[in-house]
Order: sequence, then structure tokens, then C-alpha cells
Amino acid sequence: MSSCIKQQLSLQKCNKTPYINCMIRKNVVSKACHPKCTSISLKKPLLWKGTAEDAVKRSEGVMSPSWRMFLMSDGSVTRHLGLLVGGQVTIELLSTSEVRDDEVPDEAKIVEGRKVCRQVVLKSSAHPSVPLVYASSWWSVEQMEACLKDRQQPIWVSLSRDRTELYRELLTFECGNPSDRLKNIFGLCSINPNKDKRGKGEVVEKERLGRDDCSSIKLDSDLKPVWGRYYVFWKGGKPLTVIYEVFSTDLEKYLGPIDVLNCEKGI
Repeated sequence: MSSCIKQQLSLQKCNKTPYINCMIRKNVVSKACHPKCTSISLKKPLLWKGTAEDAVKRSEGVMSPSWRMFLMSDGSVTRHLGLLVGGQVTIELLSTSEVRDDEVPDEAKIVEGRKVCRQVVLKSSAHPSVPLVYASSWWSVEQMEACLKDRQQPIWVSLSRDRTELYRELLTFECGNPSDRLKNIFGLCSINPNKDKRGKGEVVEKERLGRDDCSSIKLDSDLKPVWGRYYVFWKGGKPLTVIYEVFSTDLEKYLGPIDVLNCEKGI
């Protein structure tokens, strides 16, 4: 079973109950519904997945220039969000946990040694209640302890503060429907009319999510696909961390319609 890593990287074993996660909020380990301390991904099967080179080529003339630059540039997403939305970019730390090799995606297997998965949600102080990006990152225990001294700061803030020289390599892009856990994080409330036998979909969905602040309830078929990407930070010729990001459709307010709903055709 995996081990939990608190802010000081002191290890504690996860509860053996399969639906108990090593969730860290305000330095307190609490119980939550993220089985096995694993990261969150898009709903399978994906609509499309390809290399960074494929995504750049196929998106030309199809994806809007603003979305193309935001998704496919190798700049800091933290800085981009700050310029785009305004305010200071902050994070909500969801969890930090040690994971086994068979619990990480293929892209993250290049990280050497004992691996730690860190999950956060990026927000802006200008609109603190709006989740903009979900991110997972995989580190070695030693590198996380050395590089992320302040776990409440975005990764790029910590690395740039120490003037760490890095090379960012985009690995893969994927497009797909949000999983239930991503819908929960992004506040996307939806119902499946085929499964709503009682005709009380809105009430049931709000109860399931444990929230009553959904701005609207949509049918599953009306939710837009979302985009995710993997990239790696290289330091001294070795992988420092692999990062996976999923972008909320709320960013359309700043970037315009994403206009890429034909993902299954290869963008």
C-alpha cells in the first residue's frame, strides 16, 4: 500500500480501506474519495491522444490561435494564467502521496526512484472560487524535498524563485470527456437522463457532489470535451518532474470558444 507524504515529507501509511485517500488540506490528512491516492484523468476511452508534434500540426487552422498558443506553448501555465485572468495564481493542494510504479502513467515512468504524486487545482485570486486547471506532478522523493520547499506555491513559482535552470519538453496531448472526479473539481454538474429513473436528476446530482452551488445542471451530452497535456521538466539532462494538466472550459471566458469538438477525428 502507498505511503502518505505530509508537508514535511514524513511518511504515513494510507488507510487500508480502498476508498480512503491521503488527502492533505491545510496540513491535515483527511479522508476523501480518491481511491489508492492516484491522480485524476480524463474519461476513457479518450476522444484523441497524440504527440505534441501531432497536436501542433493537426490544430493549425482548426483550433483558435489563442487556445493554440495557450495549450501548446512551452511557457509557464502559471504565468499565462496570471496574465490571462489577472490576480495572483494560487493553488488548492489536494494531495501529496507516494505511489508505486504501476500507479503512474507511462509518461511519468521516466522519473527515477521512489515516486511522489502531487495533485493541485490552480485558481486566480481575482476569481478564487473558479477552478481553472487541475494538475498532477510526479517527483522522486528527494527532488520534491529539494525543489518544493513551500508546498502551497505553484511549481513554477518555487522553481523560478530559486532560479533553477530547466528545459520543458511537451510530451503528449489528449482530448476527452471529463471524468466524474474532474466534473466535481471543475464544478461541472450533469445528469444522464437514461439513468435518472426518479426524475430528480438535479437534486441527486447536487447530493452526489455534496454541493448546491452548481450554476446550472447540464445533460452529460451537453458537456464539452476538455484538453489535457503531459510535459517533463529536465534538469542537468535528467527528468526532474512530469506534469499532467487538464484545462477547464471556464477558460473560454478569456480565450473564446475552443472550437475543437471533433477530437475523435484527430482534432
